Amino acid sequence: MQHFNARNLMLALFLMVFLLKVFYLGDFPLRYDDTLYAEMIAEEADETTFLPTYLGWWVPWKPGLYFITYSLFLPITSQLFDSIEWIYKSPNLLFGLINAFIFYLIAKRFLKPDAALAASLLFYSAYGVFYAETRLLMEVFALTPILLSLLFYTDKDMGPAKRFLFAGSFALIASLTKSVISFMIIPLALAYMFQEDRKSLSSPYFLLSLFAPFLGILLFYLSLESVGLSEAILLKDTGKFFMYDYFSDAFQNIYTAFMFFFLMYGAYIVVSFRKMLSSWREQLFFSAWLVFALIPLLEGVSIPWHTYYIAPALAFFAAFSLSYRGKLDSFSMLMLCVLVAINITLVVFADWDMVDNGAFREGRELGLEFSGKENVLIIGEYSGTSAVATYKILSERQETGAYLDFGYVLLNWKGKNIPEGYFEGQLNAVVREYYTQEFQFQDGEYVLMFETNLSIRKPTAITEFEYIIVFPSKFQVKNPNYNLTRNTTTFAIYERLEKP
Repeated sequence: MQHFNARNLMLALFLMVFLLKVFYLGDFPLRYDDTLYAEMIAEEADETTFLPTYLGWWVPWKPGLYFITYSLFLPITSQLFDSIEWIYKSPNLLFGLINAFIFYLIAKRFLKPDAALAASLLFYSAYGVFYAETRLLMEVFALTPILLSLLFYTDKDMGPAKRFLFAGSFALIASLTKSVISFMIIPLALAYMFQEDRKSLSSPYFLLSLFAPFLGILLFYLSLESVGLSEAILLKDTGKFFMYDYFSDAFQNIYTAFMFFFLMYGAYIVVSFRKMLSSWREQLFFSAWLVFALIPLLEGVSIPWHTYYIAPALAFFAAFSLSYRGKLDSFSMLMLCVLVAINITLVVFADWDMVDNGAFREGRELGLEFSGKENVLIIGEYSGTSAVATYKILSERQETGAYLDFGYVLLNWKGKNIPEGYFEGQLNAVVREYYTQEFQFQDGEYVLMFETNLSIRKPTAITEFEYIIVFPSKFQVKNPNYNLTRNTTTFAIYERLEKP
């Protein structure tokens, strides 16, 4: 009876967390990478290519498997939902549940079923996991083949040929999804074999399977080479993971990252710290998994979704610590409920909005408002500007299957201090003449947008604009042909006095 009640309670908590994700999925507007990924997914639906595109330009920051997979959902989700957030983000709900289930199967090989279910629940409800699954980020889908690969690596009952063929195949899929992170499979597979199945360390099938992530990188490289982007991507984007100086950031940045990490997972760490110290050899597989937490921490950047890949190991040790001889007693269940309640409290009361949330919400409204309007120029800094452009594009896609031509300039500066009036000078030069030579711009080539020091200008056939949307509103259009018609909190909207 106690077993029945414990399992029912955990399943009820699963349902509660799922419903909370359903609520926040539609509530959060697309922001930052989400705005790019949504259009990249839409373009994959138009024409499937292994290297993804954005506004028709190659942007293979990552291989295309994630974008291709999510594009396959669009014919269904676009019929089921009106909300742009639900159309593009709803597959996260499916893959989030799949990840929780696969992790349960993995954890069950180390814990009793109830404790394994508790580990899965703690993973599913964790703050960083919740955050990733309600954004349009590739972490949710990328973890699925990683977990599937580990599921087969930890299956000692399967024959070696089939076991390592499946494990290697999913490692290859992981590499073709998010190439760098797939390499975490190799040390985890080695740690498991060393701990549980040493005879397989010399198996040729096992050794061959470890090359799968390298094969994925090779295929990615050959694809990049075919469009002349291998150096730009593999060295400047993908390669920076391996060449990053993790100790170069100021101590304050690393300290902040540690504090942010502790905010998200501190309850798990407190509950399981003694158990981690006493059983790290016994649980070498999950101990090795925890080591990957050092990457986002030493990078000195407080990014919740970077912890998505580490959350299973933290959840495992927390559940392992709560269980007594592999079982959950009444006190264990109480503590489990407390941990889930802490996670939900963080979700509800923590500052999800962080930076520029007002800009994203207003950007969504403006993008929808200007959907269908012609001769629009959207110009400004990346965060709010990309939100307006994306919602306008995607809304027009919903209505007609294609988006209208528009002007689009991302004002970009990678230096430490922006020269006074620099952005405003670029803004007014573009308003006077879109293809102005007063400043140097990067025309198209969005693949370089996070590396170049130049502002990015979308090629367009429009020469005169009826509407100008500026972000942030402090940048002023100083042109007698345009009149400021509205200021929101973060945007300024100008309208041409004489229509083109």
